[in-house]
Amino acid sequence: MFGNLFLIVLFLELSLAQIQRAPLPTRVIIAVNAGGPAHRDIYGINYAADKLEEGERSDYGMRYDIERAPLDDGILYQTERYTLDDSFEYEIPLRKDGSYVLVLKFSEVYFKSAGQKVFNVALDDFTILSHLDIYREVGLATAHDEVIPFIVKNNAKKLKIHDSEVPIRNGKVNLRFLRGLADNPKINAFYVVQGTIYEIPKLPPLMPPQHIRRQQQQIQSREEFEEEDVVFEDEDNEEINLYGSNVGSDMDDKNLKMFSSENSKRVRRSGPVQHVDPWELKSQQDKWFPIVITVISFLVACIVLYISIGMKNKNVQKTK
Repeated sequence: MFGNLFLIVLFLELSLAQIQRAPLPTRVIIAVNAGGPAHRDIYGINYAADKLEEGERSDYGMRYDIERAPLDDGILYQTERYTLDDSFEYEIPLRKDGSYVLVLKFSEVYFKSAGQKVFNVALDDFTILSHLDIYREVGLATAHDEVIPFIVKNNAKKLKIHDSEVPIRNGKVNLRFLRGLADNPKINAFYVVQGTIYEIPKLPPLMPPQHIRRQQQQIQSREEFEEEDVVFEDEDNEEINLYGSNVGSDMDDKNLKMFSSENSKRVRRSGPVQHVDPWELKSQQDKWFPIVITVISFLVACIVLYISIGMKNKNVQKTK
């Protein structure tokens, strides 16, 4: 009987051990603070300094306190890498089968309306984000995370994402940022971790009234700052946009609003057409899985114990 109880306890321990995972930071495959220095965030994830030679780096966002970002992690949304060309890319090593999550961090710190910066993101040739407009998603100087789950299988030869498969060549895929409908593609920071969406830290929700007031204050302070800057002009007497787009001096506020409105109608939201909160995909399964395993283990233990007691009673009756 004691031997059976020992086996039951061992079974329970092994079941719980399978549920428990190593800490999130130890399962990070790659993490980069794009355009910025190395940084350790509040969750213990170590972001490497950006050493990519493609594109340009910028710390233009340092003039803002980024909304929604943890106080100590604003740097992840203040620096960025962008390009004046059509694209730039990072290599992502993938050498082991399993479930993974790609987390892309963005913030718009330059444009003041939707439709001004719209671009795409892909893994190799497979588009994972179409027509991403950061300002349209969250506004100015506000943290925005895009969370992309995927599966590596067939001895790290294939990547499954959105019901499609992408070949993995030489144990790596390329994370690509591609020019879209307007201006230049960019990224503030990113990481890839082995695990599920449910484990990924979420940004706090947007608070509309405070968010709007904060944006107005940020815009006003930025305009006051820019009034003191030296304005560079090209031969056509146009202001030069450091991000590669020229805004003509003859474009007044009314025309700019009309342009933004027309672009807003043409631009789709980023991600799948039917947008689903990624944290809801597996959250219920992950929450209930340990409970189900525990209940099943308890029932099995009761059955084994009942059988053991029955057999012992039979043996006692035979000896009598």
